[in-house]
Amino acid sequence: MKQNGKKAHKVTYPDGSAYVGEMKGFLRHGYGTYNWKSGTRYTGEWIDSEMEGKGTMTYPDGAKYVGMFKDGMEHGEGTVTFSDGFKYEGEFVEGRPFGAEAETKPEAA
Repeated sequence: MKQNGKKAHKVTYPDGSAYVGEMKGFLRHGYGTYNWKSGTRYTGEWIDSEMEGKGTMTYPDGAKYVGMFKDGMEHGEGTVTFSDGFKYEGEFVEGRPFGAEAETKPEAA
């Protein structure tokens, strides 16, 4: 099986989640897509089974984050868009928007 011109592997986990992509031994490593049983999906770069580098996380409620990841969390420059159209572009630190103005999603006026 090939993905992005490289050898891809398919792994199904006991909890119902699945991964298709590059691996190093039994670790997700390189480029690939992980689907959680909940419906959340991550497509992007992996290092030693951690989301690391550029990627896209799509959530079951329609929200989507596109940007940088570090140690399995949104970290660095990125954009999150919610299903109602609210959008935040900027820096994320350890999975959260950075700065007081982005700590919570504002309610519609």
